[in-house]
Amino acid sequence: MVRGHHGRKQFQATLYREAQTCGVLGAMPGTTQGATGWYQDQAMFTAHYFVVLPSGEWRPKVQVKCPHMILTPYDMARH
Repeated sequence: MVRGHHGRKQFQATLYREAQTCGVLGAMPGTTQGATGWYQDQAMFTAHYFVVLPSGEWRPKVQVKCPHMILTPYDMARH
């Protein structure tokens, strides 16, 4: 169980790094990259909620400052 938890955290951190390399925000746990949901800026730890319209336009709805990188759904619930 512990290895699985650490593995999921490492996997999420890798997804964030890959998104940052591509110049986009990384999808937070529970959000599919490119779809409506929560995204985090890894430089500032700011979470953003975007609605993606059928036209492909991204509409920002909410912005929240987080104390650190959000790597698990548990982290999301705490902050």
